[in-house]
Amino acid sequence: MKLVFLLLSVLALSSCNRGDNKTSSNSAAVGAGIIGGTFSAMSDCQSNTGTVAIAYQNQTYPFSAQNVYSGSSYTLTGLQNGTYTLYAKAGTCSINGAVQAPGNYNICLGSSCGYSGSSAGYYKPAGGTISSKASADVFAAMASMPPCQWNVYGCVGTMYSGSGSALIAESQIRFVVKKENNFVLSLDFSSGNNSVSSSPALSEAGWSVKVSADGSVSEKGSPAIPSLSYGAQVDQNVLQMNDGFCDKRENLVSRMSDYMKLSGFNDASQADFSQRWAQRMPSNANFCVYPQGEEQIAKTVNYKTSASLQARRLWFLIVPTQDSAMKKALSGNSKIAAFGKKPALDAFKEAKKAPKTRSIANDPDVVAEEVGIGFLIEH
Repeated sequence: MKLVFLLLSVLALSSCNRGDNKTSSNSAAVGAGIIGGTFSAMSDCQSNTGTVAIAYQNQTYPFSAQNVYSGSSYTLTGLQNGTYTLYAKAGTCSINGAVQAPGNYNICLGSSCGYSGSSAGYYKPAGGTISSKASADVFAAMASMPPCQWNVYGCVGTMYSGSGSALIAESQIRFVVKKENNFVLSLDFSSGNNSVSSSPALSEAGWSVKVSADGSVSEKGSPAIPSLSYGAQVDQNVLQMNDGFCDKRENLVSRMSDYMKLSGFNDASQADFSQRWAQRMPSNANFCVYPQGEEQIAKTVNYKTSASLQARRLWFLIVPTQDSAMKKALSGNSKIAAFGKKPALDAFKEAKKAPKTRSIANDPDVVAEEVGIGFLIEH
């Protein structure tokens, strides 16, 4: 996949002017660079969902990517301050250009964004001017790229400023409610764990949302979206590395979806998970998956909410099985030596023995179903 991006013919762009250095109010990663703004996709892009990604300066291969919905805000956090390339795509529209961290950059894709002569869109730095455009075909492969730049056994993490050695690339929070509900939900990161991204942008006060009866989420003045999402850099030492299951790349997403069902997640959460991750796994042939339940997740990030809320939370930590290149890279690395073997206990078989069922009638007013995918970080 890396070669695909390196061989793409990218239209040369002028750099975006630096904005007024106003940052998002998200301060989960103190002293780290933050890039944020709003994301809009016009109807001629033929999609109201898209991807925002960050790469090293002047490189065409992003090292961190995040799904976004049109009309929502986004933040990419936990970065070193400096210059990056920001990529954005929705349907047939795409754009890329230079940005500074910290900085606010509003993104608009589509011919009616207000920039004469551009059918792709623009960045609009806060307090600045429109300054970049790109061919709509630049990111033909973005939808199927991994969520981070992949090396031998995990995400390249030299630009992340936190101390955590695992990256939860994207964790989606969907809601099941019995009636419309309004509440605030914030994330409380334990020491050694920090935010990497969020959509909509996560302020210090949290997400202030209205959840409709169909589960869609909206913030004041913003259109409804299917879910909230965030990424996090977390301490690998609190994650369990004993129970798991292994499979070929082509079977991985369906196996994880089946595990979600055995864990009591509803059909909508399973379908959304499968759609988002069907083509986004790294290109290694075989992987082992280590499910992380509430016991592990609560040691890294917790909910704070004004609602009477029940949470079902599940992360999948994904590690490729060792080939000769990986064994060489891991030689002498005691931290992840445990991943050289198959999981001691087959988590999938154990889940099948005692599947969790849920009674909709007995559900509280608000149920949050969170599912995330994580990888190790290579420093």
